[in-house]
Amino acid sequence: MKKTIISLALAFLGIANLYAVKAKPGIAKIMLADGTMACATLHGDETFHYYMLLDGTPLRETQDGKYEKITAEELNTRKTRAFSSENITRASEIGTVRPSYFPHKGSPKALVLLVQFQDVKFKSKDPVATFNHYLNGKKGEAMPEADKEVFITNETYCQNYGSVQQYFAEMSDNQFIPQFDVVGPVTVSKNSAYYGKNGGDDGSDTNYPQMIKEACQQVDDKVNFADYDSDGDGNVDLVYVIYAGYSESISGNSGDCLWPKSGTVGGLGIYDGKYVCRFGINNELNNKPADTQDGKYFINGIGLFCHEFSHTLGLPDIYPTNGITDHNQSPEYWDVMDMGNYQANGYQPIPYSPWEKSIVGWKQPTLLSDTEAQQLKLEPYDKASDAYKIIANSQGEYLLLQNIRNEGWYKEAPGYGMLVWRIDYDDLPSVNLFDNPNNTTGKPRVMIVPADGMVYNSYNEKVSSDDIITSLQNDPFPTYKAGSATEYEVNSLTSITLNNSVDTSHPLYNITKDEATGLVTFDYLKNFSPTGISSVIIGKNRPTAYFDLEGRKVSVPQKGKIYITSKGQKIVYQ
Repeated sequence: MKKTIISLALAFLGIANLYAVKAKPGIAKIMLADGTMACATLHGDETFHYYMLLDGTPLRETQDGKYEKITAEELNTRKTRAFSSENITRASEIGTVRPSYFPHKGSPKALVLLVQFQDVKFKSKDPVATFNHYLNGKKGEAMPEADKEVFITNETYCQNYGSVQQYFAEMSDNQFIPQFDVVGPVTVSKNSAYYGKNGGDDGSDTNYPQMIKEACQQVDDKVNFADYDSDGDGNVDLVYVIYAGYSESISGNSGDCLWPKSGTVGGLGIYDGKYVCRFGINNELNNKPADTQDGKYFINGIGLFCHEFSHTLGLPDIYPTNGITDHNQSPEYWDVMDMGNYQANGYQPIPYSPWEKSIVGWKQPTLLSDTEAQQLKLEPYDKASDAYKIIANSQGEYLLLQNIRNEGWYKEAPGYGMLVWRIDYDDLPSVNLFDNPNNTTGKPRVMIVPADGMVYNSYNEKVSSDDIITSLQNDPFPTYKAGSATEYEVNSLTSITLNNSVDTSHPLYNITKDEATGLVTFDYLKNFSPTGISSVIIGKNRPTAYFDLEGRKVSVPQKGKIYITSKGQKIVYQ
């Protein structure tokens, strides 16, 4: 409805609060300043990102698009400048509730605008139908016929396991079924590179707000923006843009591509009496421009959308947003707000953790007594969303226990068994987007307790992909430590190092998993087995899982290809 008002009240024009997806690990070929080609990996997120050679040498992009080597000290200086500016901007928003987060319950509506550029158009032949399927599709529905010849749809790592709506309906046990109204496509006034242009030390996109504003103006005659203010606070709950082209967050893609992000920004205008402030954006296509098969493209996985949309609900990034690359600092692929949005190449994002489900009000864990010794059972989390909570110390730190099996949204998870989380985070009545919990080195506040004792940081150049994969597989209990002919089982947890203490008063014994039913059983506070040996153990009969050299789980390995097994062996599959 055409009732646009130029907003003079938004004096903070151009000031944005951004939360963006972490760069996807991968190796890219880049050109150095001397004209030679080199292999490098992309690190960081929208706030600050950079390339690093495989030997650990950091790089800086030059004005002509090449890369020059810099010292670690220079890199740290650039980080400091970028994060100092970022912290000032974010701090100004702490404690505010306007605009409100997107609602967490019911079936609220979000406006999704399809945007293409003067030089980059949608590959989809029917983007409204295809992205309606992508966002609102029901289980078992096929991609619209018009795009079956455009996008690859016959492999696990080429098609989405379900729609965004399905993901959130299942995460919330049907308490939250968002409706996405898809409008467009509209063509904005400039080329893609104009809106994706990077600036300053942080490399953030500078002109993306103009893209959102132009898109809103172009649909104003067709859309009643007042329909998207569910709480009546005067703000549109969310305007989300899916743009034609690729993401800058993928190693090797141009810095002129837009980086997926979400947040709030001023100066977008008032439409039908409602401010547009809260936004999200991500791309149409997955991988890189050269990655096609028989002329077909990879549609983007829903993982990026789920990550950014979760920010609009108020969830913070779980990875260290200040550039920390230390090990045991974040849960990596176990959390959709860390690397889990890239699970199965983004087509099957990892589900919400018990902590995330609790803080958005969908499911509370069962609190275990400090004094009652019990033999307990834990159903698979994808089946019942049941988790146990153990208060670990007087400072408020606690543990969350969940049972993961490789079914449903967890089918491509890196491991299975009982995953133990340690949380050093207040039980807030509402989520806090601005409090990134894992930014203090050595004191992460939302982290897993790995059965093998180590969670490798995927950005640490000193760790091989083989080590990362093996570590991820051996995070849940029970597990074994590979490296010798004899498998050593880890099926108890009797001492846990927390941020403020060491907890030895809540031991877990005889952690076992029934391979047929997926049920986990364990003894709490007391070892009920007279011999101290559990009745069900894992060992050489444990099913073998296969992973490609980038760490992605492969459902059906192909003969002649190289894989890494769940036992840490690199093999040629026969």
